Parts: sequence; C-alpha cells; structure tokens
Amino acid sequence: MFKQIHKDSLYYGFPVTLLATQSIAGTDNISPISSSWTLNNHVVLGVSLEGQAYHNMLTTKEATINIADSKIWSNIERIARTTGKSHIDRNKKMMGYQYCSDKFQLGGFSKIPSATVKTAAIRECPIRIEVIIENIAPQDDFAIIICKIKSIFVDTSILHDNNHIDVTKWQPLLYQFRSYTTTSASLGQNFRFEEYLDATKPAN
Repeated sequence: MFKQIHKDSLYYGFPVTLLATQSIAGTDNISPISSSWTLNNHVVLGVSLEGQAYHNMLTTKEATINIADSKIWSNIERIARTTGKSHIDRNKKMMGYQYCSDKFQLGGFSKIPSATVKTAAIRECPIRIEVIIENIAPQDDFAIIICKIKSIFVDTSILHDNNHIDVTKWQPLLYQFRSYTTTSASLGQNFRFEEYLDATKPAN
C-alpha cells in the first residue's frame, strides 16, 4: 500500500558539495549545496537565487566544486545558517540566516589556490572540480547552472593510481532528508564501473 504525501522539498539523498565562488572584489564565499549532477565533462548545479554564490557566478563565471567527505559534516553545519550577502533577504531572515564575511574561518576550512580558475579551493575536501560557467537558467527561486569542467584534483590518499579512485577509501558525505549520512558498504558495481575497489577491504 502506498500513501501520497506532501512535502515542500524532497532531499532523498544527494552528495554534499561546498561551492566556492569569488566576488568581483575578490572576496571568497562558500555555499554548501546538495543539488548537483555530472555528465561527461559538465556539472549541473541547483543554486538559490537569494545566495551570494548565484551573484558571484553571474559576474565571475567560474567556481570550484569541492566534494565533501564524512569527516567534515560538523564543519559544514557551522556555516549552514550563514550567508555571504550583507543584505539578507526576508525569506532567509525568517529561517534564521545570519551574515558571515568569512565562512572559511567560521567553518574551520583551509583556503588553497586553484590551478585553472581564480576561485579558491578547500583543502579539507578530497575532490575538487574547477569549472567555468556556461549557462545560467533562473527558475522561481533557484537557478540551474551548467558548468564545464576545466580540471579535477583528487587527494592522493584516496587514489589507487594516477587516474582511478579507490572507492574503499572514499566516503562521500550525503544529505538524506536533511540528515548528514554516508556510504557504509559496497553492494555491487555497475557494468561501467571504472574506478578501483579492493573487495577484501571494507569501506572506511
């Protein structure tokens, strides 16, 4: 038996990413997001129109997408209710958002330079994707943003060799029904699996 339910949003399970953007003035901002997907050499993001990240990408046309792992969920929650906009929109005020001029410091994140874009990257995230913005499509209160990948960097601690990730060492942070969780075990691989999995070792 099924029952129809009604929800304002449905976060049934997405990877958490820290979207780093930079303003025209050179101020770096971090926005935790959970709406993203990849296809070939592109990443598609869902970003709120009310956040600083949207305004930064409109002007600078670039970003770094930092893929979080399970170790830093509490750091992310520290900045979850903050915004990089000094003027806070009414909706965000009602939800308790506060202005933060330096989310790197508040979240305890280390800023490192990127290789192919001006936007900073986050050392604590094992995977980063440096992108340029190709298309921005505003919707009601969010935008669909299509990014082209310029470069990908992976922490050597989760690599099997020069180009393959050891998935037994990689535990992405997931956002499931507004709860932080992660992967616990491999159930099997798709026929197109191309990374590395040591079947003798459990996932970390």
